[in-house]
Amino acid sequence: MKTKIELGEMALSLLEHDAFKSIHNALIWSIGRIGTRQPLYGPLNAVVSPDRVALWLGRLLELPASPGLELSVMQLSRRTHDRYRDISDKTRDRVLRWLSKRDNCQHLAELVREGGELAEDENALVFGEALPVGLTLR
Repeated sequence: MKTKIELGEMALSLLEHDAFKSIHNALIWSIGRIGTRQPLYGPLNAVVSPDRVALWLGRLLELPASPGLELSVMQLSRRTHDRYRDISDKTRDRVLRWLSKRDNCQHLAELVREGGELAEDENALVFGEALPVGLTLR
């Protein structure tokens, strides 16, 4: 988990430098994957702590609009119904208010509010390519 925290902090700090503007979207995507509440694989005790993720969310919510920002924010705040992985209600409310001000984020807000599965198009954005025919993520 220490490595995830270091990588997340590094990505967040690179967002502040104009020299890295060309990889801004990739950094935002990376932060979402590093701090996701529901990992694709691996032990659940390797998830970045909700307190650390709340700090990351605070910084992301201040960024100007960019592709993938809403999806990354959702990954950091998606409800799991696990008190050790879920962010605080206060942070969740802030994220939900932020998402409500953006277009076409109803499903992302639902994932933050109630949890659930990603839609097919969201899976493609998160994982970067289509899964082989017949293979699904659960």
